[in-house]
Amino acid sequence: MSAAGADVVIIGGGLHGCSAALHLARAGIRALVVEKNYVGRHASGVNAGGVRTLARNEAEIPLALAALELWHAIGELVDDDCGFESFGQIRVAENAADAAALQQREARLQALGYSHERWIAADELFLRVPALSRHCVGGLIALRDGAALPHGTTAAFRRKAESLGQIFLEDTRVLGIRREGNSWVVDTSAGTLSCRVLVNCAGAWADAICAALASRSRSRRSVR
Repeated sequence: MSAAGADVVIIGGGLHGCSAALHLARAGIRALVVEKNYVGRHASGVNAGGVRTLARNEAEIPLALAALELWHAIGELVDDDCGFESFGQIRVAENAADAAALQQREARLQALGYSHERWIAADELFLRVPALSRHCVGGLIALRDGAALPHGTTAAFRRKAESLGQIFLEDTRVLGIRREGNSWVVDTSAGTLSCRVLVNCAGAWADAICAALASRSRSRRSVR
């Protein structure tokens, strides 16, 4: 592949990369995903599968709630249920101090207009989770949370993106990135790619991509 072009090159074939490719396809934008191993090889394919709004940082809540709505209609998005089950998730309070902190969080979220986390007392907690130790005093529950199958979910997003024309290059390493005019040029083990927009979805390796770009930027400034 020499000087292959796409509107967008996405580095990383985890769930973020596959989802970005899918949503770009739905917007009519051609994307190419570069993955150094195979799609879903790392964290996206081997995690606990939680679909969680519970206990999110307040800055994350709007995105988490929007994502949860997609999960509850995931089959419409990717033609696969991804093994998603909505059984709720609970943050348990083991003592009075825990209870006070969780109830304060509930009040704070309600003041911000959120109602997805609700305090439950011990009676309801034990009805929902009978195996819990009886010293627990209650908890916060997010009723619509749940879990899905990680590798199956990533594969479903990939299949749907491919069905809409997106391209995935597996076993392809990024060797270098540079700017030429208004384009990004990405040197890979499979050849050279060019694009207008570069998306960093490299997961645990995302910082290395950022560091490489920052280093190149500093170099250009020093030359000038």
